[in-house]
Amino acid sequence: MRKILRKSIPKSLQKRIPTPKRKPFWVTAIILVCLLAALLIFCTCIRFDITLETDGNGSLYTETVRVRPFSEVCVRIEPSEANGGYRLYAVTVNGKDRTDDVHFGMLRFRCIWGDKTVRAAFCAENATVSSDYAAVFV
Repeated sequence: MRKILRKSIPKSLQKRIPTPKRKPFWVTAIILVCLLAALLIFCTCIRFDITLETDGNGSLYTETVRVRPFSEVCVRIEPSEANGGYRLYAVTVNGKDRTDDVHFGMLRFRCIWGDKTVRAAFCAENATVSSDYAAVFV
């Protein structure tokens, strides 16, 4: 390519043609390593809060309420046994209904990025449930 350019350009201007320079591989590798190190330091310094709230007829438990980014958290949901017992009615996370994600009394979050507020509502064991949440198992 350079030979073609030299033939078509007069000799007085040939020295002014810039030659493209590429960075050596090791420079690119050092830049990538520095970026990954900065991301790692950022992720180890930052923490997100898990806030647990109930209506008083049960309890929510978790191992920790301050977690690192991209970590996993399990919230254990236990209805109260007082006054004939209660059962889980609804669970919301940051205002969104997540009742269907509760399995065996556990709600699991994966890859957390941001603060979470988990709110659980319980109803009495003998209370009737509206048809929106009723299910029949045969």
